[in-house]
Amino acid sequence: MIIKKVIIENFLCYYGKKEFVFADGLNIILGENGEGKTKFYEALEWLFNGNIRNVKSLISAKKVYELKADESFEVGVSILVEQKGNTKFARRFFKVEQNVADISVYGESIEGIESNNKGERESVDGGELLDQVFPAKYRKYSMFKGESELNIFQETETLKNLIETFSFARHYEKYIGTVDYLEESAEKAIQKDSRRSKDQDKKYNSLKVAIDSDLRDLRDLKTKLAFSNKNKEGSEKGLNDLEDNIKNADALKVVNKRIKEIESKIRQTTVRVDENYTKALLDENWILIHFEPIFNEFTQKVNETSKIKRKLQKEYDIDIGKRIQKRETTAQLLKEFTPLPIDSPSKELMQEMLHEEHCKVCNREALKDTEPYNFMMQRLEELLKSQLPQEAEKDEPLYKHKYLTRIKSTQQNQENNLYQIQTIQSDIRGRFEFNNARKNDLKDFKDKLTKEEDDKIKILAESNLSEVDLTNNIRNFREWQETSRHESSKIEKYKPEIEKLDKKIELNKAALDEVNQESSNKYLIKTQEIIRDISKIFKETEKRKFNEFLTLLEEKTNRIFSKINIEAFTGIVRLKLNSSKKVVVLLEEADGKIFSRPNQSLETSKHLSILFAISELTKENNDESYPMIFDAPTSSFGESKTAQFFNLLNETPGQKILLMKDFIIKNESNNLIIKDEFKNIRKDKAIWVKLERPFDPVKLHTINSQIINL
Repeated sequence: MIIKKVIIENFLCYYGKKEFVFADGLNIILGENGEGKTKFYEALEWLFNGNIRNVKSLISAKKVYELKADESFEVGVSILVEQKGNTKFARRFFKVEQNVADISVYGESIEGIESNNKGERESVDGGELLDQVFPAKYRKYSMFKGESELNIFQETETLKNLIETFSFARHYEKYIGTVDYLEESAEKAIQKDSRRSKDQDKKYNSLKVAIDSDLRDLRDLKTKLAFSNKNKEGSEKGLNDLEDNIKNADALKVVNKRIKEIESKIRQTTVRVDENYTKALLDENWILIHFEPIFNEFTQKVNETSKIKRKLQKEYDIDIGKRIQKRETTAQLLKEFTPLPIDSPSKELMQEMLHEEHCKVCNREALKDTEPYNFMMQRLEELLKSQLPQEAEKDEPLYKHKYLTRIKSTQQNQENNLYQIQTIQSDIRGRFEFNNARKNDLKDFKDKLTKEEDDKIKILAESNLSEVDLTNNIRNFREWQETSRHESSKIEKYKPEIEKLDKKIELNKAALDEVNQESSNKYLIKTQEIIRDISKIFKETEKRKFNEFLTLLEEKTNRIFSKINIEAFTGIVRLKLNSSKKVVVLLEEADGKIFSRPNQSLETSKHLSILFAISELTKENNDESYPMIFDAPTSSFGESKTAQFFNLLNETPGQKILLMKDFIIKNESNNLIIKDEFKNIRKDKAIWVKLERPFDPVKLHTINSQIINL
């Protein structure tokens, strides 16, 4: 794949449309710091990855400054490539519109167009096209920002990705898992089928328990060995790095202490700011701030309803009094008259007459079911009914329930809370004033923190290590020394123990096989042997292919490494696998002695050589090469070595795009110029990126990067 053109539109310092046209070979983009060189690299990163959450930060300030109300424009990065005779175009962009108060962005998308050698054009998915022309698994070995990113083996997954991408060893991994499963299944089948005698069974179980126990111990030992190796490597690296980076430790310690104090104040102040106003609406009754007039209206209605209730109750009580008086008068009148008692004759006499069917009052016959008999029966029933206890007449209350009483109780309770509700407004005002005061404190603390961090950056700029490495190394110097000695001692102890356990397990497995051969199906035994042989072949082949890949990568690396460092010490690059299956890149002298303190230029050359070797492998495995894009990869090189490096790159196949500030100086008039020596650099295309002048150094909207083809 060849990048033919990159178009940057209203992206950061690139105002309007800027086109970069590239050749198939070595392309050099020159640019002084702050002139737009690195922004080109960031534009490509955004195009391929789209990993910027705040796309507003990508917009050209100059374009925004010129934008008028209701106008809009697009921000985008496009790439035109040629791949296997076809032309492909992809563009990532979004739209910007000016509103009344601010700008808004919308419509971020990727478009793709593919053209074949007949000139036919077809719209395709832009994201898929980008991954097709420049797959992510190759971009991670082709795009680098600065020297610090060149050491790809710092990432633990790098070796795994390389093996999966380039090595034939990847084909064996899936089969090894299957063979392990078959081997385990064969062993279970033999165990199930075996017809062991009592003595054989006892011996088999004893061997099985011993093997399982030894395997557990072996796993534990290997885990401990890997842990000790990792600790030893970390300690030795810390000790080596410390030698050159001790001078800034004290200053860094003081700054870090001040930063820690400020950060503590920020945390404490942040905790004190309580802006959970939604919660306060309910939990602190802020929602009742306008409750008082509602409560007053509620109280008025309760009082009016209570007044009506009292009036109705009074009228009802008068009516009840009248009814009671009437009943009492009636009862009194009844007392003043003496009617014929209902019990004349008596109950016993009436029952006797009914039994004898003869009336003893009139001395006449009263046969059953005759009128006289029925009359006597009716009189008896009336007598019995009159003797039952009589309930007094009750008057129903007018209001059976106490709803209004409960409402009045609620009203009285809320009246007691009214004073607290009346203070809510002042509470809200106080909360907002307190929070605003704490926010102002936070702003002051953050300003101080920014100043301290700027001081820290200045200190760290003088060191080759990161802040974490520098601080930890100094604090743990003695601990590293002790750890290195202690872990070395444990490693020497673990290795023979592991070898001893391996031999013991193998012997017990052989003894177990003998028991199985005596008591199991011969066909199953033979199948197990075949599966074991296959497993051994696959594992040994995987290991051999893996080693072949590392050897091939090492050979290609050293061939390139020697060319980069013409007439200078190079040594030999060694790629070795540690116990954690991570590649360690070493630099050895001819006698195999480790060259432990190479300068930065040699370190950069070493890592660049590995990357170019991977680029060759990519071409060999895919019959296609991909461009290599570097931002300031050789800042530690001298001018002479830089020229040699460029000349070497010009001889190697494949497209390369290098962004750098070398060969740019200021003349007597304080204007930027390119040194004449740059003309002697063999290259296919050169581009100069520089800011359009004049510009205001404190007004971002005056910034615009120009593209000058040299």
